[in-house]
Amino acid sequence: MRERFIRLEDPELAYLVQGEPSFQTYIEDMLWAQRYAMGSRAVMVERLLSSLFDVVGTGRQVCTINCHHDFTQRAPGPAATAAGPERLHSRRQSAKPWVAL
Repeated sequence: MRERFIRLEDPELAYLVQGEPSFQTYIEDMLWAQRYAMGSRAVMVERLLSSLFDVVGTGRQVCTINCHHDFTQRAPGPAATAAGPERLHSRRQSAKPWVAL
């Protein structure tokens, strides 16, 4: 942030600037990690239910709630156009559950 002449209260809380390669790389990696985590949760649920039904002898899956503790997704901003800005909406464990980044 120093090269941008931005003074931070805490240098550990720096940020990436949208439009720069580092920002795009971070977003792509984060979205990949979220897809990977979702796939891992699906495998775990499948294995858990299989083992449970083996033990109890019967059963069926009625509903699965997929809840990610630190989820971010892309969404159009209020003035979004085909080439216009988009927002990143983040669901983090905090007092303010939805934060537009």
